[in-house]
Amino acid sequence: MSETPAQPRKRSLLLGACLLYLLLPNILFQVGWVQPCLAWPLVALLAAGCWLLWRRTTFAPRAPMTQGGRAMLALCLLAGAAMVYLMGLNGDFPQPRDFIVRNAMYDSLVNGAWPLHSASGEYFVYYHAFWLPAAAVADILRAAVPSWLVLAAWIYLGVALCILCLFRRCGKRTLSLLAVMMGLGCAQEVLGRADVFAAVLPIQGFVDAYNALIPQPVLYTCLWHQLAATYNHAVAVMLFLCMVHGRLLNARTLLPVAALVVACSPLGALALLVYLACTLLPQVRRGQLPPMLREPMLYAVLPLLVLLGMYFGSGAGSHAAAGWMSPLYGGRADVFFVAYAGGSLFMLGALYIFGWRYRHCAAFRAAALLLLLMPLVWTGEDTNEFLYKGTLVPFFVMAVLLHGGWPHASRAKRAVIVLLFAACAFIPALDIQHRLREFGTSPQQHGLNIQNEWHGHLNHPGHEWYARFWGPQAPPLFRK
Repeated sequence: MSETPAQPRKRSLLLGACLLYLLLPNILFQVGWVQPCLAWPLVALLAAGCWLLWRRTTFAPRAPMTQGGRAMLALCLLAGAAMVYLMGLNGDFPQPRDFIVRNAMYDSLVNGAWPLHSASGEYFVYYHAFWLPAAAVADILRAAVPSWLVLAAWIYLGVALCILCLFRRCGKRTLSLLAVMMGLGCAQEVLGRADVFAAVLPIQGFVDAYNALIPQPVLYTCLWHQLAATYNHAVAVMLFLCMVHGRLLNARTLLPVAALVVACSPLGALALLVYLACTLLPQVRRGQLPPMLREPMLYAVLPLLVLLGMYFGSGAGSHAAAGWMSPLYGGRADVFFVAYAGGSLFMLGALYIFGWRYRHCAAFRAAALLLLLMPLVWTGEDTNEFLYKGTLVPFFVMAVLLHGGWPHASRAKRAVIVLLFAACAFIPALDIQHRLREFGTSPQQHGLNIQNEWHGHLNHPGHEWYARFWGPQAPPLFRK
């Protein structure tokens, strides 16, 4: 019997689109912020590296999509559009408080000359690269299209690419995976909002005891809150993780593609570094290091990482301290470690219950390590920005492990999972309920929903947040 000839491997258009989505903010950052004599050669080097990575990465042909598969994919993409709409970019839904700054930053990038400077000449330092493609297009189309619509389209494109990557792996189960991702929060937050239950249940004594024991809990921020409130960081990190889960990346390409995330989310990229270490070190021990070092893209991103290090290091907000030295705990290590133990136990318990079947895999180990380490390092002013943004990685892993292990769980295990997931989903559900309750399309409701206190510019030196976005001067090699 003659053997069927193997079909030739093909390049993936989806991989190319994802690479281009992550590449564009990096290109515009270099063009807008780095000296032209250095920026343009580095842009050419980075673009060539991405092109070679795409050319060298091939996949076995996939079976044609069925009519049911196409219908499910359309439903998933529609769900992604609903998520972006719920962010309230146009004012139909209430915007989070963070949008006071994010709206002003985006408007400044649309209307101002790059690089940005304050009215007193200070140099803008922030992880702003995600906005740059949308800002450039909005500047060109300002007379024809509202700038918020361009931004919404750019965010949705990233969300849609995430969905396509997940669909490549999960198929018709992608919609349920999205529901798990957006509903998975920290179960400890139920205790923080126990006053809601105390109104109808006799638990007020427990509520008072909990608040006295943990006045400032260590909280891990769910995927939905990160996407809705800090999309400029979350979309790029999520896209990388979805590319990994969709098997578009391999050991040779993980590191260089992860480097493209740094400009949009340096703290998210730091959490990804822990994830990559847990993933790649076993392969390095098995002799896989030489193929990784032969990837041209790895060397194309090195100058970019050096420039980003110089840029982020020039800002006034670049500092870190031990978790118990933060403003919330003021050096009280005993108070901090009680709060830390409570938060980490809730998260680790959920990780082990949701992902017990996969406890020996690298992603599980990375999630556990991040949950333990991130609260110990405080980065930021009144919020631990590293914990806030780095939590996206373990939450993503937990959602994937829960979704993958569900078909194999016993009935008793499923009952436990449902109860725990209901507790985890309490706060995300409350947030979505609040958004739906404040929905409105009238100009009056838009005025209430849109956070426009900074009126489209960043020059508010009297505000407590002002100093976080400026450095004294441009670092070497950057445009003045």
